[in-house]
Amino acid sequence: PVNYTREELTPCKKKVNFSVEPDEVNAAINTAVKLQQRGIAMDGFRKGHVPADIIEKRFKGQLYHDACQDLINVHINTVFGELKVTPIAGVTVNDNPQLQRDTPLNYSIEFEHLPEVTLPNYEGLEVEQEEKKPTDDEIEALLTRMREQRAKFVPVDGNGPAVDGQYANIDMRVFVDGKSVDEVKNDGYDYLVGQHTVLPEIDTLIKTLKVDQSGESEVTFPADFFNKSLAGKKGTIKITVHAIKLRKPADLDEKFLKEMGCKDEAELRTRLSGFIKSQYDNLYRGNACTKLLEQLLKQVDFPLPESMIDIYMNEAVAQRRQNAEYMGKRFDDSKLDELKKSLEPSVREQVKSTVFLIAVAHKEGLDVQDSEVQNAVYRIAQESHQDFQQMWQFYQNSGLIFNLRDRLLADKGMNAIYAKAKVTMVPAKEPEEKKEKPADSEAK
Repeated sequence: PVNYTREELTPCKKKVNFSVEPDEVNAAINTAVKLQQRGIAMDGFRKGHVPADIIEKRFKGQLYHDACQDLINVHINTVFGELKVTPIAGVTVNDNPQLQRDTPLNYSIEFEHLPEVTLPNYEGLEVEQEEKKPTDDEIEALLTRMREQRAKFVPVDGNGPAVDGQYANIDMRVFVDGKSVDEVKNDGYDYLVGQHTVLPEIDTLIKTLKVDQSGESEVTFPADFFNKSLAGKKGTIKITVHAIKLRKPADLDEKFLKEMGCKDEAELRTRLSGFIKSQYDNLYRGNACTKLLEQLLKQVDFPLPESMIDIYMNEAVAQRRQNAEYMGKRFDDSKLDELKKSLEPSVREQVKSTVFLIAVAHKEGLDVQDSEVQNAVYRIAQESHQDFQQMWQFYQNSGLIFNLRDRLLADKGMNAIYAKAKVTMVPAKEPEEKKEKPADSEAK
């Protein structure tokens, strides 16, 4: 048996103190030696038959380290099983434990866990859920986007200059203080004219150049430009236009239908209608779930794990940083504390929701299988165009694997609440702007 005592540091944090007898320490070292002994060959001994005392003396540092890690892992798994808790974001091992033969070992661990939640009755809650059938205009719009995604470039009539909506194939150089800035140069780049970038001078210059013409213009980089070395500075852009093109949407022909796996246009439109309907169903189901959860969260109050709040906050900040970079702007780290303060209410609400839903999942006897976690990481890797193995290692090494598992379990908890609710389907409300259109037309 594992000898330990526990302390409740906070409602969401425990400390466990371990006391290990010399016999258990020796047994851990002996096991590590035997494992090492199997694959070792030395002069004068057959492979796997080198005496244990020689193995221990030769590889003592690594053997004792491995034995200590294995022993700690056994203790941690035993304690988690007996206390029926799961760490939120990994375990901190205190006291720098190290093994020595015939010597007792004392060390402690600390970890945060989910709080106890007293659940209100969540069976039979009433909620309205909107539903909507796709319109012909929505189907046509989706079909148009699909054709545009498969569009091909075709040359325009004449030599330009390019106008909004056309693509200019350009070479671009940027000079600051007379020196070329390689980080923002482009060769053979198809630039969409009229896309309103953070440097409007590019559009203005391109609209003055015909094919095979070059030109230059002064430019002022905005203060929040993504490249900090250029932010707020003045420079010169030089552009050469090689061609002017349009993107021609794919024809709705037999080839297109074959690529879509449809025998005719009617079948394609039916499939698109079903796809749009499923999107609406997911949206309105999500809205209904939000309303159910809001009803329940008003009835409960419990402490929130700080490590969980930190994880969610870091994710929210990372998303803001990514959005800024996507828009070509620089994320202002000097305002990070201010941003976190503004995000804190929503982050705490997200954490509260997750903790509550996990409690529901536990009550329902639900769990998350390892294969479900792996599938979730695989989807994340695909969406972010990352290698799955590298992404998997990142989630494991960073401890985010616990957070991901919690979120998957929370989703199951929400599904359980929804399954037990009394859901009434109602027609979806039209957006306010659509409601005003008839009145506007009558006034005219």
